[in-house]
This record gives sequence, structure tokens and C-alpha cells, in this order.
Amino acid sequence: PPNEEDLSPDNFIFIDTFRIRDREAMAEFDELSAPIKAKNGFRAAGWLEVKSTALFESNGPIDEVRFEFVPSMSAWGKLLTDEDVPEIWEKLTAATDPDISVSAILKADADFDLFNLYSASVPARPTPPQVPTPVPAPTTMTPINFSFSDDFVNDFLPSSMDEEFYWVELLSYREVADYNDGLVTTIAGESSDNVYKSWLTRDILPNIDGAEVIFRGEVKAEAYDELMVIKYPSGQAFKDFVLESDDLADKMIYRLGGLDSSNSLLLATQVMLDGIPDVLLQPPNEEDLSPNNFLFFDTLRFRDREAMAEFDALSAPLKAKNGFRAAGWLEVKSTALFESNGPIDEVRFEFVPSMSAWGKLLTDEDVPEIWEKLTAATDPDISVSAILKADDDFDLFNLYDAATTPVEDNPVPVPVPAPVPA
Repeated sequence: PPNEEDLSPDNFIFIDTFRIRDREAMAEFDELSAPIKAKNGFRAAGWLEVKSTALFESNGPIDEVRFEFVPSMSAWGKLLTDEDVPEIWEKLTAATDPDISVSAILKADADFDLFNLYSASVPARPTPPQVPTPVPAPTTMTPINFSFSDDFVNDFLPSSMDEEFYWVELLSYREVADYNDGLVTTIAGESSDNVYKSWLTRDILPNIDGAEVIFRGEVKAEAYDELMVIKYPSGQAFKDFVLESDDLADKMIYRLGGLDSSNSLLLATQVMLDGIPDVLLQPPNEEDLSPNNFLFFDTLRFRDREAMAEFDALSAPLKAKNGFRAAGWLEVKSTALFESNGPIDEVRFEFVPSMSAWGKLLTDEDVPEIWEKLTAATDPDISVSAILKADDDFDLFNLYDAATTPVEDNPVPVPVPAPVPA
């Protein structure tokens, strides 16, 4: 059965359709991959042997259809970064026909829960708790001595007074706020932080020419709850309007009370213009623009920059072939708050056309060998990869000239009419 702590609204089912060309290699893959899958919470939900193709025979043949329970995109990411994965997944490449076999994530319709055809049935997924409307914190809060990091205040800001930068917030929330006053509250951590964010977006940013929130969205992984990207025209603007605001310390009480300080990061970054493969800077293909588009992001801590450059050079053509584009590769210049949770060297945002395009990339026969370079290049204990779900008020973004078409301008799927008699 799945581990109880793995059951959440982030659970999903992954599907594989296999045309097997080497059953011995397939059995070896299953034996070697099973412990790694199980360690990351994966479970068999239903492995089905195809006995007959009842219709559309020319589109097969398929030997097996497999459904597997996956706890979350974070668990998926941990699986992919395991050092043994490239070698083991080579067995899968040898065992199956890539022209017929397909892998994809399934999104259950609202009326359906996940399923398991074995005795290890999966309970219905918990419903996410409703986040209450932001409310004031208790008036008896203990004052805090708040300050941004010395590196940010005394090194980054003075050197960037006239330079544009991007403030990246990787946020994890407490279940309930803690204001360090000895009192118990029922205020959700996210609601408490919303007091700070409302102050910033309504009272501060509108007064700074050139400042804006360019993205806010949910992180589809266990690592963080939310990600926010804010553009500041200069270090001087941040100093004048944020750092020296009379209200900052008071508002930070709400922020620090709501955030899980052991798993959040506030980063000052600048856009990278060099070192990005040209094929990833091209505009997305027009046919790839749809409501299925999403952003994928990586936080990277390097341990071998040469291996990273080699990974980028080798992976870029595969990514570009499947419609991936660089939306913003950001160099981290300073960790402004929660330094102990880093350090991070780069934050990368990439445009992905769809989960189908994602699946095609992962099943390319060259991926295992190329992604070994990424494993060698980065620290898996700090680096994080995840899908982003944009909040309703925000479109996808691109910080280069190859700007993506806003989501609101993308084609909307045509509703399927109710069945009618022929």
C-alpha cells in the first residue's frame, strides 16, 4: 500500500503503453527499477496484458498497458535524479519499441478518484484545506529584529543601484501561523503571508516605475508551496521603497509568522544573457501555443560547471525539438533571506508545450546518457525541479525576445457537445 504520508491532492497516475521487443531486458528493467520506484513512493496501480486490439489495429500492436501511482511531481523529480536511473532506464530503451510505446501523466476527471486493481487500494485523495481570508495577527505579537542578509544589503544592493534585477520568492507555508508570542492561532500560514504580499503589491510596487509582479503560481512539488517573481528596475528602487519603508518591519511579522523558514528562499537574481543555447531562445512554434502550456523551473546548485555546460549543449537540441524554450535563466546574485536553505547558483524557467511534449522528451533514447551529465553537474540535495501552475491573474512569461503568447490569447479548447442521435 502507499505510505500514508504520501497520500495528498498531489497524487497522480502515470501510464505506459508498451510494445516489448526484448522481454528479458524488460524483466531486468522491472527488477532493477522497482526498489527505486518504491523508495520514492511509486506503486503498481494496474499492469494490464493486452489480449486483443478490438479496433484500430493499425495503431498497435501494444503488449502491455501499465498504470502506476505516483505521490507527487517532487517524488517524480527525486526518481529522475537518482544516480542509478540512467543505467537502469537504458534497459527500458532496449526492451521497448519507442515508435509505439507511450508514457504520460493522467489527470483524473472531477468525478473519479485514483484507482488500484490490486489489494493495496488507494484511499480517496484528501481535499486541500480551504485557506481563510487574510486576517490581522494578534496585537500582542513580540517585536522582531528583522533584517535581510548582510550579503544582500551591503554587497548586492550597493553594486546594483542602477541595475535591473528579479526578486524570486520560493515559499513554503506553516500550517498555522506562529508569531513567536506564545499564543495559539488558527490563522493559516499562507493567509498570514498574504498580509505582507498585499501590502507589497498594493502599497509599494505601484509607486515604483518599472516594478511589477511578473509571475505568481503554485509549485507542483513537495519542495515549495508557491513561487513569485518580482521585477525591480534597480537596487536603488528596492532600497528606497522596500528596505527603508517605515512599514517593512511590521509587515515582516506577518511574513515570518506565516512562512516555514526552514524551507523558503528569497533570492536576488539577474537575467543570464550568455551561455544559453540559441535553439532555446527561438520563439515557440505557433502550433505549440495552447492552454496546455506550462512553465517548468529548476533551482540549481552546481558542483561541476563543465559538466553542466556539456549537459546544456547536448540537451538543448532535444528540448527544442519537443518545443521547449528558455523563459528565463537567472543567476542568483544574493540570498536575501533564509540563507541556510541554500546556496542556489541559478534559477531556470522553461516553457513546455504540454505534458505530451514532456513525455516525448523523456522517452528519447538519448536522454539517459545526456541526463547523466545533469546528475554529475548538480547537488541533488539542494537542486529542485518542478512544474508551475500559474495563478488565474498571471500569464506565462518570457524574459527574452522570444516572448510566449499570453495564456489568455491562446486558443481555448472547443467544448465537446453532448451526444446526439446520428
